[in-house]
Amino acid sequence: MPIENVLSAKGLQTTPNNLGAGSVGALVEAANVMIRYPDVIEPRRGQQFYATSSTGSGNIEQMMLFEDTVVVHTAGGRIDYYDGDALMETKASGIEPARDDQRLKWAVSAQNLHLCTTNGVQVFESIAVSSVEKRPSGLPFPTQPFTELYTSATGSENWLDAGNAVSYRVVFGYVDVHDRLYLGPPSPFSVQVRNDTVSTKAVRLRIDTWNLPQISTGDLFPRLFLQVYRTAEFAFATAEPNEEFYLVTERFFQPGETVFVTINDTSPTNTLGAKLYTNPTAEGDGQQNNAPPFARDIASWDDRLWYANTEQPQSATLQIVGVGPTGVQVGDKLRLANLDGTRAIEMEAVAGAPSTIYQFTLYTGGTAPQNVDVTTQSLVYNINDFFLNPLGAQPPCRAFLVPGSATSPTTMFLQKADGVQGDRQQFTLSLIPAPLPFTAILNPPQITIVSATDAGYAAGDTIYLTSGALKATRTILSSGGGPNVWNLSGGPLPVAFATGTTTRSPFLASRAWNPQLPIYGFEELDVTSSDDRSSRRLYYSKAQLPEGVPLLNYIDVGTSGKDILRIWPNRNRLIVFKEEGTYVVYGEYGSYAVQLLDDTVQLLAPDSIAAVGSTVFALADDGVVAINESSLAPVSEVINAQLAPYLGTTGRQYTTTAYGIAHESDQLYSLWLPAFPTLSGGFCFVYGIRSNAWTKWFLQGGCGRVNPANDTLYWAGKDQTTVYAERHDSNRSDYVDILENGGTPSGILSIVTYASTVFGNPAATKQARELHTHFRRASFQNVYFNLTTDISTSTSPVIPVAANSTYDPLATSENWIGPPVAPKQFRVLVPQAYQRGTYYNWTLIVNEPYAYWALNGISTVFETTSERTGTVR
Repeated sequence: MPIENVLSAKGLQTTPNNLGAGSVGALVEAANVMIRYPDVIEPRRGQQFYATSSTGSGNIEQMMLFEDTVVVHTAGGRIDYYDGDALMETKASGIEPARDDQRLKWAVSAQNLHLCTTNGVQVFESIAVSSVEKRPSGLPFPTQPFTELYTSATGSENWLDAGNAVSYRVVFGYVDVHDRLYLGPPSPFSVQVRNDTVSTKAVRLRIDTWNLPQISTGDLFPRLFLQVYRTAEFAFATAEPNEEFYLVTERFFQPGETVFVTINDTSPTNTLGAKLYTNPTAEGDGQQNNAPPFARDIASWDDRLWYANTEQPQSATLQIVGVGPTGVQVGDKLRLANLDGTRAIEMEAVAGAPSTIYQFTLYTGGTAPQNVDVTTQSLVYNINDFFLNPLGAQPPCRAFLVPGSATSPTTMFLQKADGVQGDRQQFTLSLIPAPLPFTAILNPPQITIVSATDAGYAAGDTIYLTSGALKATRTILSSGGGPNVWNLSGGPLPVAFATGTTTRSPFLASRAWNPQLPIYGFEELDVTSSDDRSSRRLYYSKAQLPEGVPLLNYIDVGTSGKDILRIWPNRNRLIVFKEEGTYVVYGEYGSYAVQLLDDTVQLLAPDSIAAVGSTVFALADDGVVAINESSLAPVSEVINAQLAPYLGTTGRQYTTTAYGIAHESDQLYSLWLPAFPTLSGGFCFVYGIRSNAWTKWFLQGGCGRVNPANDTLYWAGKDQTTVYAERHDSNRSDYVDILENGGTPSGILSIVTYASTVFGNPAATKQARELHTHFRRASFQNVYFNLTTDISTSTSPVIPVAANSTYDPLATSENWIGPPVAPKQFRVLVPQAYQRGTYYNWTLIVNEPYAYWALNGISTVFETTSERTGTVR
């Protein structure tokens, strides 16, 4: 009798050609099975309860692996971790993803866990050590130290000779729990100390510490330290400042030093120590270990940590152009505030020493450049003095003095006080000129400004009037016939403006600053900080120093204005998924380059990305794609009919949450799809890389990871607080589900339906008498088949395969490791009522606890019959 053999397993093919040779081995159903190896169908492994997130944490939204421990991020903003108990332990709270439309992004580098959050990149050095708290990544710029000369009681400690000067820079450092040393960036601009006395002096430095990270008790993080560097002495009257800095002192911070510390520098020049790492003769100033930028994705590649879709701290520069009659005047106020008006301060220029922190000295006793230098220095230090009282008013930014030179004036650099941690909104700069009283004739409107000096107005100028809480803006038409007397445009002035205040010419007042500042309360606050936001930018750290990111270590990828959606490391390439296409970064430090890989496919589900070996898989807008170093190709055409609802317009809003998991040892990629209103979901498609075959697992998962340490899959239920673990003991005990804590084991319902077979001739009627099954392994008591034909339209009753006489139902520890076993063949007799047909569909059904099997194929024994008589030919 003829025999039809189906000895291949091509996996799910939702649109197979049942009449062609290419359909042999195609499956129309492949539930809860996997095809790890070509033409071998096996059941998936069992899953079991592992743990639940801590009480009140909410549903699990992201899963991470750190220190070989399952770590999860929950909808309640908590970081929970598995500590051996069924209820997970909370490590931290208040953690929210940097992008509100994606899950929390993370990477492990230098033994630390780095998270992209709304508070910038946060770091966990350890999960299991309870005393180790999260901290911001990187170290801040120290503010410039406040310095003063003093005479030490010990004469030998006085070292700075009269007529000489030195410059200082400060560095903050940190030693993590792994004993890895981090040095932050030096204070941005050196501070010069001149001994203009007639005797030798020592130098005292006040170093602010308020911007260093603090632990929950309010103290500084342990193992933080500072270093003070200075130059060799030089004669300030005749020599240029030295740019080579050497270590003077270093020490760890002590408890309570959360605002500032005082350092007495009593070290003679011949005792100076190591070079500062940014010296011109070392790495250079361009290689400062800046803290990482705010980033929306992160990846470890080429021994560096990469930060994508970034923004730097809000910052601005401001210069005082002049002081006195044509510049900043006594009574003028510089206003700094967040864009929403919070954290506002007004710094008033005063003659002489300030009496409050809201004032700065307007110095007029020297040359024009000296006046600007001293005035700017006073303004910088007094802005920063606000932070010495953490319970008082807090400016939106801190200030740095940028020393002038023969070719560049002294300026201020203003940077958001929190860097990229916490509040990242813009801050504004505006001017409140010194008020001048006026009296007015209401109709026709005319004012007389009460001022001993010319207020600087001319016909056509705008003038701002204030009376109590009322404000008015008018244009000057002409002189009123006397000094500071002016006729105004518009109708009569309101009675309230019979007296009030105005200012000198706003045009002249704003020109005292560069950029010219708007007048607060009257003009648009259009001088604001910027964050250098670039959605296409990649910053990268120094090698093996993930928290040190020089400002020029960046690459712009692709089209401006198009977001980087994800980045993913892949051996010799960093894959960059953007809105307009997929790119790769390649090369080495100093010569990184970008190449467009594909501009026809767009990433649909950012968390669907996973890498198996050197191939990266992702769900794109037209299906699953496989990406290697030089190409991108679709791999899901055979199941796209089932993927279609997820790729359509209606389904995409849900599909963006799809999740991808790499199973490296099994060479599988699983795509976990959500449910949405018009389609019942809660399953995942599983792709075998070796076999090029798809199957489907009916597990309702939301996120997961395979831990390479024990080769075990961990996954969280969709919209659940529960974590499940794959059973992975490499014996038959793996093949049972226990999805409740302490629950009863249940079989894994596996269903395999072969595509219709026609036994070579679709026009002929056949009679199938027997089915022979070919198992590579058959550790089961019974499995079942049923049969559907086009003549017998109903499905046959289940047909039991003959009992496996060698099967021991209690031997669940039977191990797969060892020599291969002999294949097992079973014969199945087809009920007579279901033997005739032109098309045949065989279905395998297994639902037996602890059953493991590996199906190589089936053979059908048949005869061709007469279409007219139904007799055998």
